[in-house]
Amino acid sequence: MTGRGGAPVSPSTLSRYLPPFRIYAAWAQHLDDQGAQPTPDELFNALAGRGITSAPYTREKIAPLLADFPRRRAALAAHASSARGTT
Repeated sequence: MTGRGGAPVSPSTLSRYLPPFRIYAAWAQHLDDQGAQPTPDELFNALAGRGITSAPYTREKIAPLLADFPRRRAALAAHASSARGTT
């Protein structure tokens, strides 16, 4: 991975993006499996079940992220659909 200037992105920069990605992955898995969006408590428990329990994964830090996940899922689905040549 390279940054805007073409230099490699530092591990510390990349590490900022890992917690939201892991939370989104657990959210999407719950939605796929259960057919409904998880509550912050359900998502927290799902993360704990995966052994993900460090400071970035508290209920208080998870809750504000949930509002953006449906938009993210729709954007990813639209991108995948256009990449396949379907709408």
